[in-house]
Amino acid sequence: MNEITPNSTSTTASARLNAATGATGRVRESPAAVETPSARDAVEISERARLLSRLQETPEVRQPLVDRVRAEIEAGTYLTPDKVAGAADNLADEIDLFG
Repeated sequence: MNEITPNSTSTTASARLNAATGATGRVRESPAAVETPSARDAVEISERARLLSRLQETPEVRQPLVDRVRAEIEAGTYLTPDKVAGAADNLADEIDLFG
């Protein structure tokens, strides 16, 4: 029968991979790749991405407050001149975010 021996190229490649990743399995950066002027990256974040990020940060729904406001609306006691003025001010502030 023929004897199978490991290919020296694949063994060398395996040894290089093990040396590069170490015990963690993550590739270690070489000193030359850490931070050189030619290796710097730039990231530009669009206004849309900033808005989406802010939307993800919004708090969860406060259900007791929602239920109370719904009950006040149904009873006809929710809308007062102060609340309407406050809502208009908030809406104007929100529109300014997009303008």
